[in-house]
Amino acid sequence: SYYYGSKAEGYLSRANYSFDEGLYVFEASFRRDGSSKFFRDVRWGNFWSVGASWNVTRENFMRGVQWVNLLKVRASYGINGNLEGIGNYSWQDLYMLNNNNQTEAGYLQDVAAGNRILTWEKQIQASVGVDFALFKNSLRGSLEFFNKINDDLLFNVVLPASTGITSQHQNIGTMYNRGVELELAADLLKSDYYVWSIGINA
Repeated sequence: SYYYGSKAEGYLSRANYSFDEGLYVFEASFRRDGSSKFFRDVRWGNFWSVGASWNVTRENFMRGVQWVNLLKVRASYGINGNLEGIGNYSWQDLYMLNNNNQTEAGYLQDVAAGNRILTWEKQIQASVGVDFALFKNSLRGSLEFFNKINDDLLFNVVLPASTGITSQHQNIGTMYNRGVELELAADLLKSDYYVWSIGINA
């Protein structure tokens, strides 16, 4: 028989603050996660996020602008952790019982080498956006710029055949994904009985 499993432990805190019924909103979170999938010296990761929004339509200078129903500016920045794609014992050298193609029993090292400095993959994400609604909410949408960076990527790296071991999980590589996202929705026809709307995103 055998046992195959892992353990995780995490602590989460979060704070929200709204000023003047949503004129300004601030959010923050912090979490600390640990996993037995990593060696004890690098087992724990600290991850956090902050965000804020400004509801411009609640300002005094916007009260006379009747055709703007919503205008909100928002921004956020945060770091998350990821450990998907690795086994429960990737930091250990593993051995398995086997034989030498004869009758003698023995053991041999597994095909993957352990890595004691293997740790969390990190996802860093920042975004700035604007939400709006115009003409009695007949035209709605949002415009957002985002920048997502994945650092310390978890990869199963192929090792030279001369080592006798085929691969090892490592934190190697960085990848980014950034761009602008636009969403628009408009009510073309509206009555007491039906609404015909059209929406696009890019």
